[in-house]
Amino acid sequence: MVPKLQVTVDRKQWGVANPIHPLVQFWVFEHHGDGRTSAAETLTLVDIPEGAIDPEPTFRLDTEESQQLMDRLWDIGFRPSEGTGSAGAMAAVERHLKDLQKLVFNRNGDHDSRP
Repeated sequence: MVPKLQVTVDRKQWGVANPIHPLVQFWVFEHHGDGRTSAAETLTLVDIPEGAIDPEPTFRLDTEESQQLMDRLWDIGFRPSEGTGSAGAMAAVERHLKDLQKLVFNRNGDHDSRP
């Protein structure tokens, strides 16, 4: 069995005095098929010489693992910043419905009988 990588996150308040800017904590686990679990330790950054070939990624996630990370980020309150996708599509539908209501109903909420 191929080990499965899991990246999980949680919010942690950075002290009671600053609840507006919580920290987001990340954990990386590798679940082995034999019941063992490994955990990544502190990330170490190294300098990359100018002109060097791009380094290997820090880690890779497959589609399912990536979706689990996205779901967990959603669970702790993160939303897409640009409003595209299903949230953006829903906002567009709501605007369209308001436009239709203006066409069908007059200001009093009565049905507009004009042709």
